[in-house]
Amino acid sequence: MMAITLPSLVDLLLFANLAITLIASVWVLRNPREPRAMLAWLLAFLVLQAFGVLLFVLVGEPRLRRIRQRRRRKKAYLAGGEHHYHPLAADDARRLTPTMLANARLVERLTHHAPSGGNHVRIHQQGDQAFDALAEILEQARDHIHLEFYLFRADTTGRRIAAILWQKASQGVEVRLLLDFIGSWPASPKLFRELRTAGVEISWFMPIIPWRGRWRMNFRNHRKVVVVDGEVAMTGSQNIGDEYAGIDQTLGIWQDTQLTLRGPIVAELQEIFLEDWHYASGRGLNAERFYPPPTDRGHRLVQLVPSGPDHQAQIIQLVIHFLFSQAQREICVSTPYFIPDEPLMVALRAAAYRGVRVRLLVPSRSDHHLSLWAGRSFYKEICAAGAIISEYGYGMLHSKLVIIDGEWALIGSANMDERSFKLNFEAGVLLFDAQPVQELLATFEGLDRQSRRFSRPEEIQWGFGESLLMGVARLAGPLL
Repeated sequence: MMAITLPSLVDLLLFANLAITLIASVWVLRNPREPRAMLAWLLAFLVLQAFGVLLFVLVGEPRLRRIRQRRRRKKAYLAGGEHHYHPLAADDARRLTPTMLANARLVERLTHHAPSGGNHVRIHQQGDQAFDALAEILEQARDHIHLEFYLFRADTTGRRIAAILWQKASQGVEVRLLLDFIGSWPASPKLFRELRTAGVEISWFMPIIPWRGRWRMNFRNHRKVVVVDGEVAMTGSQNIGDEYAGIDQTLGIWQDTQLTLRGPIVAELQEIFLEDWHYASGRGLNAERFYPPPTDRGHRLVQLVPSGPDHQAQIIQLVIHFLFSQAQREICVSTPYFIPDEPLMVALRAAAYRGVRVRLLVPSRSDHHLSLWAGRSFYKEICAAGAIISEYGYGMLHSKLVIIDGEWALIGSANMDERSFKLNFEAGVLLFDAQPVQELLATFEGLDRQSRRFSRPEEIQWGFGESLLMGVARLAGPLL
């Protein structure tokens, strides 16, 4: 047998490194997407070689098609639930302006979710109030509790919610908790063992288990959905943790937007949860009792906007672009993470150039430092078009919403970045009634008055180190 010498081993490793890098480069070129992202990965391969390929395998997109196929199979199993969706009534359609109706048709074509009337909408914009509302509806559960979150911490707030889940499960209520593996991995395993002991079913969305071939870090479940007894639901931007409840004030009081919903929209959020649950756990739930007959609990017209990489179309991005293009007077955007791609920048600047008042509200302090500086690198370009940027500095702005002309709004879990548009599973709700939209606008105005404002490019001055940091952060933008 020929002995392998050190020089020959080095040559073998160099050849393997070159081959792996070349194969990965060919894969990227044969699966074209945005040139900026393609170039970023090719540069990573060139500089980092095999390590860059490993990074691509962990956070790139080579398994996106397989994810879409698997999601389609799960949807087929749950197809019987589609009859729970209710078409738009003629009286409700007459309440929509032509622009609203066009947007509603766009969303329905992309998601098969039509606007639904007869809903009650309650808005929570203070963390402690939102958690009090969540605790109240959980404690009233009689049949089942379904929760889906990106992040669930084992802190004071997490244990408060867990205690209610433990109690309800002990009383015979079916409790299911679906958590994103990456978002919730720091949580205490002991907490989840205690919940399972009480009968709570827990499933992890796309866990990383290398020995089972599960190693994907991308395509995270960023949704925040709660459904109780099929009658009441909550969704929005708020995770489970002390920072969201105002207990941990390292970054100040967190500003979120959360909705409590009753009426026909609840069945649609239930469908989203059951689809995600089946995909993550492999256990199908299609019982009719999860869909009690909807009763009119109010007069609000709303529309569910789910989005994710299992769709060919980038739904949230398309909807936001449509909203921007149809605005006549004002666009108000609140987002904690602003890393726009080129189409979003074009949409914002085009709206500002045609005379629409464009207002962007972002935090001046963030839990993701690099994302903050990546967003700041776009300020001068946006202000040059006539838009106004306000940095809120009295806490962590975590609310994700778009308000158009003070008449309609989109609230949900999606940030203004490529990850939310293209890689994450997100959920949003369109509101078409003036009263709740005006409530959102009043809070937006209040936060804006407390913020540092930029309206002209010459007002934006950064030091040498800050400019360098912005350049690095912007370069990394497609990967953040």
